[in-house]
Amino acid sequence: MQNQPIEFYRERDFGEIINTTIEFVKQNFKIFFKGLLYFIVPLGLVVGAMMGIVQHASLSQSFGQPFDFGVVQIIAIVIALLFSFFLFALLPSLIMSIMLEYQQSGKNDMQLNRIWKRAFDSFGDVLSVSLVIGLLIVLSVAVMVLFATITPWILAIFVLPFLYGIVVVYFALPVRVFEKAPIGESISRSFYLVAGNWWWTFLLVFVSSMVLGIIGIVFYTPLYAYMIFVGVAAAKGGTPEISQAIMVGTYAFSFMGQIMTSSLLFVVLSFQYFNLLEKKDKPGLQQRIQLLLPTQEPTPEQ
Repeated sequence: MQNQPIEFYRERDFGEIINTTIEFVKQNFKIFFKGLLYFIVPLGLVVGAMMGIVQHASLSQSFGQPFDFGVVQIIAIVIALLFSFFLFALLPSLIMSIMLEYQQSGKNDMQLNRIWKRAFDSFGDVLSVSLVIGLLIVLSVAVMVLFATITPWILAIFVLPFLYGIVVVYFALPVRVFEKAPIGESISRSFYLVAGNWWWTFLLVFVSSMVLGIIGIVFYTPLYAYMIFVGVAAAKGGTPEISQAIMVGTYAFSFMGQIMTSSLLFVVLSFQYFNLLEKKDKPGLQQRIQLLLPTQEPTPEQ
């Protein structure tokens, strides 16, 4: 597969999806990295910096330093929430737009300006379906909490359907982007695609998330190291001087690591989408059959 064009419409097992994800990122590392650097990193740095400002205030108060949690921290929270909201809609839009550009233009003719246009065009689609999915999740959790307060044992009845639905709705995003389906159809199509393949899909999502989460811990090392340093200083009986600059810098670095690992998860989800689509609808097989059919030349009478 190395350096060969990657076929999207193809049935793949667990290991093949992971290997194909790695190969896709390797083949397109430059444009993949540039896309994240130009369009995602600036937003991520803002979110990380705002989180650092808020955490600095909280940590300062917890160690007894005179620090008022005031307007600046409230503004930082609002900015972090707003930018996070747009960031986690733009990220899947960008990753899937890179895959669309690869699929339609080929790996040797990918252009960042076309990728940005695709991402910008699909941003509203991803944002809208994400809002609907988020609302459905909130309502589901509210219903479970309500029943749990009445009869706690009923909560167990809702856990499995809720878990099933969480895994399924992940795939409403690629359906929305790759098929340009309406919101309702995107969600219904995701149930159709995952039906009969839920356990393997769950395993893929779970293992991928765990592995990427472990990798992401590396990016949190500077933050954890500094907080341990502050904790040790406080344990010795002094009042540690907590640097806002270090808190902002380490939080921004940590958040950027989270974004990088999350981008890989969307590649995994996209290849699983194409795998499920090929299992159910066979678009790749139909394309190969069409290529094998002889082209009929028109007769003089035609």
